[in-house]
Amino acid sequence: MRTFILMGLSLGLAGCMALPPEPQPLQRPTAELGSDTCGAAGVSNLMGAPRSVVEFVTLEQPKRIVGVEDTMTTDFDPTRVNFTIGASGVVTNISCG
Repeated sequence: MRTFILMGLSLGLAGCMALPPEPQPLQRPTAELGSDTCGAAGVSNLMGAPRSVVEFVTLEQPKRIVGVEDTMTTDFDPTRVNFTIGASGVVTNISCG
């Protein structure tokens, strides 16, 4: 009988526990509009260049090359230059992040 009472009290106390907070959506930081934190303006001459050219370019800052069917991490690095390669195989966008 005592076991049933203790189990009932345990279950009753478990119902009084606070619920965990609602998970918040991740906020991805963005560079200010128009800011050039990675020096993308310095490599704007690569706009329209084939992917093979961009792969061999050496930069002081990190770079990421992403094609239309490539997977990409969601980390944000304001010093990294992102080269977006379009379906035609050439650079269609250069941005920081």
